[in-house]
Amino acid sequence: MTGRTKLLMVALVAAALVLPFANKAYHIDDYTMISVGRHLSEHPLDHDGPLLVRGGDVLESLICENTHPPFVPYCLALVMRVSGGEAEALLHAVSLVFMLLLGAGVFSLARRFGAPGLLSALLAFSCPGVIVMSHSLAADLPLAALSAAALALFIRGVDRDRPAEVALSGVAFLLAFFNAYQAVFLIPLAILYSLSSRRGLRPVALALVWPLLLFAGWMAAVHILYDVSPFGGMLVPYLGMEHLYGGSYMLERLVSLLVNIGANPGLVIVAVALMITGRRRGLAAASAAAAAVLAAWYPAKPPPGIGGGNTVFFFLLVLGGTAVITVFLDEAAGWMRGLNADSRKSESSPAAPARAGGGLMLAWFAGLAAATVVFMNWGAVRHTLVMLPPLVIVLARRMDREIRPLLRARRLGAAAVACSLAAGLLVAAADCEYAACYRRFARSLAEEKEAGRNVWFVAEWGLRYYMEEEGFRYLPGSPG
Repeated sequence: MTGRTKLLMVALVAAALVLPFANKAYHIDDYTMISVGRHLSEHPLDHDGPLLVRGGDVLESLICENTHPPFVPYCLALVMRVSGGEAEALLHAVSLVFMLLLGAGVFSLARRFGAPGLLSALLAFSCPGVIVMSHSLAADLPLAALSAAALALFIRGVDRDRPAEVALSGVAFLLAFFNAYQAVFLIPLAILYSLSSRRGLRPVALALVWPLLLFAGWMAAVHILYDVSPFGGMLVPYLGMEHLYGGSYMLERLVSLLVNIGANPGLVIVAVALMITGRRRGLAAASAAAAAVLAAWYPAKPPPGIGGGNTVFFFLLVLGGTAVITVFLDEAAGWMRGLNADSRKSESSPAAPARAGGGLMLAWFAGLAAATVVFMNWGAVRHTLVMLPPLVIVLARRMDREIRPLLRARRLGAAAVACSLAAGLLVAAADCEYAACYRRFARSLAEEKEAGRNVWFVAEWGLRYYMEEEGFRYLPGSPG
């Protein structure tokens, strides 16, 4: 099967996961993105609006005080402008573009570093968090997709020693920066790869200087015109929350990270199979011990929905996440040791290129995981999406090398993807039904509207969107 055929399969799977859910009702952060997109469709250069009352608080400038730059709202604004409406199917279809970018980026990176590209892309697609977030307008899936695409293009240009391709990768970096401030993590990764490839910092300058200048120019212009710092206005108060740095809170976020990673059946199946096949009893014992300690401590302050009969399921999620990370770290460390052992060989050594990715994959995942545990105010599956590419690539690479015969490895990969897809589609269907309640409830009040009665409401997320769509009035609380 040729590379193009495999990429076509990746594209078809992406479409099959996104399009059937395209008519899903708006949910969670969709209302905020649509509000900003609606404003930008009418006033593309105005970053001082719209005013949004939320729970009694008036956000003076939603675009500037939002936790993300306005890349996704601009995408939505373009669709609104062209289509003349805000149809769910059209706006959700934008996610298909990011799914395709994620698949192509993971496929390219995997093949570059000696992992099966098709399996890596399908493992990424099948993660329940990816499937659910592909039916959302939030910035998390675009961050993962643009990050994978940017690094794939950059690495391709560096490997081929083509300055034009390296400079072109700057477009993906620029879009990633305008999508989420967290995308700054791409800068040290690009530097790391360029130096490990013995290319110096010239490729980094070609790919990143002009995007960073444009992004800094945008932030400076917003600050000068509206006296608001898009980045600092959000970051400084956030980092000032003292409870973020308490040991118990960090431990809670660590457990949350393990649970969220353990909620990916495909990754857990591959990790456990590698432990069993590779006879790594030490890794298995360490994973089980760590999971037992964390799970035993955590229920003392149980999160919503955890406790009682769910304790066993909670422990299995912690155990699964611990197993995935343990196998990942073991493989990445071995990958790097291979690079060090090969350092005396020439740069043209065929083993050296693939080995150079060990440090990149380790830095990608470990850096983001540490930032999540230290800085994130809460744990959520969507925060782990940008960490998935290195996880799936490293696990797929190890499975491809260790599990023999090859047919057995392929069957294991197919089973892992199938189980993960089944779980993801079930969760996506449940989430779709949950969101549909907002739309049904708002439309069930049509008789009140036809009778000429005023209907006031207090609600956020998708319910607020559909209540306002029906012409009902939002009732803000008292500030403070």
